[in-house]
Amino acid sequence: LGELESAAEDYNRLTAIDPKESDFPYNQGRLYFDLGKYKESIEPLSIAIELDKKYLSAVQIRSLALLKLGRYEEALSDCNRAIDIEKKSGVNFYNHGVVSDSLENYETAESDFIKAIEYGIENNELAYVALAEVRIKMGKLDEAFEGSNKAIELNKASESGYFVRSKVY
Repeated sequence: LGELESAAEDYNRLTAIDPKESDFPYNQGRLYFDLGKYKESIEPLSIAIELDKKYLSAVQIRSLALLKLGRYEEALSDCNRAIDIEKKSGVNFYNHGVVSDSLENYETAESDFIKAIEYGIENNELAYVALAEVRIKMGKLDEAFEGSNKAIELNKASESGYFVRSKVY
């Protein structure tokens, strides 16, 4: 029915009924994240992670919520945790790269975006654009140009690819 807020509240009630089930607080936190209620998503996701230390989806979403809230060091910690859980995940390295970029750790971000592409992140176009953006910040314009062209090659209508390439020009 599209009643995400009501669904989140029901997951909260389910957590009270069965406090040992990690899926209930995870789904509550996921729904709050989907609603853009990043602050509200943190606690239930933390509960899910406490119940299941290797709950990858909960760790990934919590890291994104922390990123949205500008809590970069905590987000980085969750990104590291996600990589520890699943070492060859393009998504995990992409998220780590975004946080590293936010912390102005450009060399780390560059390496992370390369690994995200290498490990086959679903949306390579996004990773190539992010890689090009970081390389612009590092003064590696030729390599940034190559990355933006790769994004455009993957999607001829890539607005972000053309935008980042225009920055290089």
